[in-house]
Amino acid sequence: MQRTDWVEIYLEQFSRIPLTWENVFRSTKYLDKTEKEVADFLLVLRNEGILISVKCQRDPTQRKGATLAKWVSKKTKDALKQLEGGIRTSQTRRYWCEHARRGKVLFRPKQIQIIQAIVLVETLEIVRLPDELVLEIGGIPVSYFSANDFLNIVNELRTIRDIQKYLEGRRCLPQEALASVGLEKTIYEYYILNNGIFPYVNDSSQLVSTVENNRKEIAKLIRIKSRTDNDSYIVERISDALSQRLEGYEKGLDSICTV
Repeated sequence: MQRTDWVEIYLEQFSRIPLTWENVFRSTKYLDKTEKEVADFLLVLRNEGILISVKCQRDPTQRKGATLAKWVSKKTKDALKQLEGGIRTSQTRRYWCEHARRGKVLFRPKQIQIIQAIVLVETLEIVRLPDELVLEIGGIPVSYFSANDFLNIVNELRTIRDIQKYLEGRRCLPQEALASVGLEKTIYEYYILNNGIFPYVNDSSQLVSTVENNRKEIAKLIRIKSRTDNDSYIVERISDALSQRLEGYEKGLDSICTV
């Protein structure tokens, strides 16, 4: 198994409880003479989807500086190409996912409306993407994250609807912030500081300085949120457990009880 495959499995396992595993689809595929991939991930809620392409390094510690920036730029372009094709495929072809819990899930053309697209690229540094990279595909917004930053966003926001709201809100940030990867911790802290919205800032430096000047307040707000989320963790775990059935669960039960 290549490292990219391992990372995708980890992303699926990490996301399955807060986002509900039944709504997380890894490696959706379609048939065109041979099997081809629509995208690495599809997050679905009420027939609205977030399409995700993931690009990882064999060893994320090996590339730094200009070498890393060049690799990130190349892989980001590859991811955009995959997303563009995946959006088109989701609207014109049947496709499916071999889901770990639901089995084979089939999707009709246009069944899922893609409302957001995300590029996840693995980097341990902040990398400014080339100016020519797009921020939307056919009117669908595209967001850029490091793989680790996106996991943190999933962990903090914990629902697909809240992730959608976050992605929509951050679109008002300056171009240089939207076209960077590795800056998301600061962006999220700005979001928390302003009670779940993104007030206007002139550039990334103003964003960073605002966060740095309000460290104590941000730490306080994050502690409050953490305490508030405690009950959510319990509900999520119970919900995940109740949606599973042990092998042989039906033995000894009347047929009416096994529906």
